Amino acid sequence: MTTHQPDHIHVLVYKCFAAFDRLLSMMRQQGAIERFPEESQIQVKRYEFCRWSERFGANLVCSSTISLDYKFRNHDYPRETILSQLGHLLSDIEGLEKMYKERNTQSEARLSLTRIAGIIEELNRFLNTLPKEEWLESPEDPVVWIG
Repeated sequence: MTTHQPDHIHVLVYKCFAAFDRLLSMMRQQGAIERFPEESQIQVKRYEFCRWSERFGANLVCSSTISLDYKFRNHDYPRETILSQLGHLLSDIEGLEKMYKERNTQSEARLSLTRIAGIIEELNRFLNTLPKEEWLESPEDPVVWIG
């Protein structure tokens, strides 16, 4: 049985999706706010995040051998880097949600959306440039072929 701990990548991914969805739902129900990012801009960022999570298996539970949680279970640096970026992403999405609830019309909301875009780009860049060795099985976990 797989336990879902707060330091699992997929847990933070789902928290980010939930925050995006809450914000988009509020925007659909309450309408646009002057000088706040448009709903379509936020939908695009959610879509880009969804593509990233599916492409790299970030949305999959730990027991899936193609999940980031599984691939990086023995690699602290990439795991901690991804968790840190996801934490920042969640914080920025929740910050946008709070600004929207408070009907904040300052340009800070657009800056938050720019940070969200940057974090998603950085997650892509990080995993696209990570050495292949980081994705392979570690020596402590050799693959045994039975022929």
